Amino acid sequence: MNKKITFIMATLLLGSASYATVDITSVWQISHVQNTLDKAKDFSGVDGLGENLNRGLAYGKFGDKEYVFITTGSNTDGNAINYYDAGTGDWAGRLNMDPVNSSTLGSIHKIADIEIAEGKIYTVSLSVIGNSLDFCMWDGLNATPVITSLPETTDIRVEKLSIAGNIADGTAKLWIAGSTEGLGNPNPDKPVYIRHFALGKDGSISTSATDFGQVPDNNTLYNCTVNPDGSILVKGSHKALHMLTPDGSYAGNTQNMTPELTLSQTIRYIGTNPHNGRYYYLLNSYSNASGIFPGNGIVTKIYSMLPGNLHSFNCVAQCPTLGDLSGNMGDIDFKWKENDLYIYCLSSNNGFAAFKVTGLYDAPANRSNDHFTLLWENSIEGNNLPGFYSDLESDQDKTTGMAYGTVGGEKCIYIVKNLYIDPDQPKDWEDTWGPSGEYRKNIFIYDAEKGHIKGELSISGIWGREMHDATVTEDGILMTTFVVEETETMNAFSFPDNTHQGSLNDITFSYDSECPAFLGGNIFASGSVNQGTAKIYATTESETENYVYTFGMGAPNKWDGFYTEEEFTIPSSGKGHLTVKPDKSFYWNANGGKFLYCDGKQISESQSTLEGTAIRYILTQDGLDYLAVLNENKVDVYTLEPGKPDTKTLWASSPVLGNKPSIAGDIEIGIAADNSPILYVLSANNGFAAWKLNSLKATGNDRIAKQPETSVYFDLVSNNLIFSETVRKVDLFTMDGRLIRSASNVNTIHTNNKGTVIVRFTDQYGSSGTQKIMLR
Repeated sequence: MNKKITFIMATLLLGSASYATVDITSVWQISHVQNTLDKAKDFSGVDGLGENLNRGLAYGKFGDKEYVFITTGSNTDGNAINYYDAGTGDWAGRLNMDPVNSSTLGSIHKIADIEIAEGKIYTVSLSVIGNSLDFCMWDGLNATPVITSLPETTDIRVEKLSIAGNIADGTAKLWIAGSTEGLGNPNPDKPVYIRHFALGKDGSISTSATDFGQVPDNNTLYNCTVNPDGSILVKGSHKALHMLTPDGSYAGNTQNMTPELTLSQTIRYIGTNPHNGRYYYLLNSYSNASGIFPGNGIVTKIYSMLPGNLHSFNCVAQCPTLGDLSGNMGDIDFKWKENDLYIYCLSSNNGFAAFKVTGLYDAPANRSNDHFTLLWENSIEGNNLPGFYSDLESDQDKTTGMAYGTVGGEKCIYIVKNLYIDPDQPKDWEDTWGPSGEYRKNIFIYDAEKGHIKGELSISGIWGREMHDATVTEDGILMTTFVVEETETMNAFSFPDNTHQGSLNDITFSYDSECPAFLGGNIFASGSVNQGTAKIYATTESETENYVYTFGMGAPNKWDGFYTEEEFTIPSSGKGHLTVKPDKSFYWNANGGKFLYCDGKQISESQSTLEGTAIRYILTQDGLDYLAVLNENKVDVYTLEPGKPDTKTLWASSPVLGNKPSIAGDIEIGIAADNSPILYVLSANNGFAAWKLNSLKATGNDRIAKQPETSVYFDLVSNNLIFSETVRKVDLFTMDGRLIRSASNVNTIHTNNKGTVIVRFTDQYGSSGTQKIMLR
């Protein structure tokens, strides 16, 4: 069999800490579930027009008393603002609403939100296009409200406000985010506007609005929160989270992350963690019977984000669900008392509650042991699971594959995720995530040294089967493939750079599969594309016997030069995982199947099994092979005599990444500056991490898996010799031995010479190489 195959290929020019367990307890709850709504005043689900009444909540301290304020705004029955003891939830009083309810403006517009700053109470009334924009301010609990109205016809719908800065020193601003929506009809041709109004030192509100920026979105229910660096996060109901830079420039959104984040409304910055510098937020998430998540009620969640890095937005913890009725209106506020966080949340149809959070900013816990040192993690156990890990626990939601390599001079981790678009979901989910019945595929890029997200590959235009895995060749070419069945075509796509918009028009070549099993679930690359030595190994998943296909190149840099070379029949069921040694022999393993060895020609007859799935060869030392094995939520390291699976012995185990069952995942191997192996471990439902094996050190005679064989090629455009990674030293000679030039710690070297030259270099691992290069 000598057929062409297809892989998706991407040529790219391309820290988080762990925390002790966060504890959340209920302080009090006033809700219909608790049968305590009779304690609430003026609290009702909807008014005569079917509109939600209870939309705004705020926490405030007046003297030595602390209160939670709830707004009830009605277009038919007027407005009310009641306040409750923040410690017990008991009703404590009602604000003076005269002249709010007696004014023409007040009788038209219901109060939709409330904020408290420095003893002053601010509200905004629901503003729809064509009407005025109205604010109220109470200078204390017993004050008469002052109405500030912008009577000119407004061009945006406003429902939320936020305040940042200090009133006393004149730096405070009142912020709004509004869509160009008219009575429930979003205008897709106009953006969402973010504006602010200056607050005087006496708390008065300016009537002059300043346009800060815009986000390309359209819907209702927008709000924004200001970060310490001056950037802005903007959240819309049923919409992605957007970010603006401190100068108001648009900085992107979380469109490709998780429906859980989309199913939310109010966002609020609450502080910066002193241990890792991440910004922390509260976010109200809601659901209903027809949404992508089952059940009803409001769930307040705590998220964190690296400053300026929207892709790092991830859930840290969540409060218990408030209520069980559907409804998407609500609000949140908070206070800090020493190191404890108190959260106050409102669900318009369910009630309101207080929760206490302890341990949120605790110092990093010790997540290492005698053999493993944790370098970084993004996991359940670390309370920093990435945002693209959904709460969906369906087997159709998959974060299964990982690749590691030096791409464009940077050491990167690539995480492969699939999200199945259920045809039964409402159409707005299809509009957001892609055609129903398809898999939304993402490849997220992480800094391998710090564990910080750098971005993602743009592959939104590629629809079809799942992607389960990715791999990087020794010269830094990222490759991935679909998983296909017999008679299906495995298409390949080529990405010229990291900003390319991948689509079905970018098919580079294809392989018409004749394999009687699912092919492409696990892939592994060795060799160099630029030198024409690249080889790809692909495994299958079957309930009977399995296969390993190997594909080699016909010529350097020739994408259509991959042809099938060999096919190995594996006498075992399960989803196959393999790892290739430097001599091109390989080990094969499957969950519930056999653990086997192939010398490159013949499969062993071993009946051995391994508890786990993904495997990676680490190194050979003192006559033993060291293998890393993914065992659900941790990694086990085994030793064995080379090529003899029956001699395996468990050598060490890492701490766990989380507590969820997970048979899917991946492992990659790197090397630290002190020559210790680094294990990059992905558990599909628990997260991923980098562990250093402190008790192993590679010597000059050890070959570590995935250690790149440094290659060099000549770029005709720039006249540069380009190395696949940084080299310690390089010398360039003419063919008769004359030194042209030398350089240290570089990955490129420029030359205007012509003809053939000799390149001698020492790579970062201490290995030396010599190549003849034709300069054209």
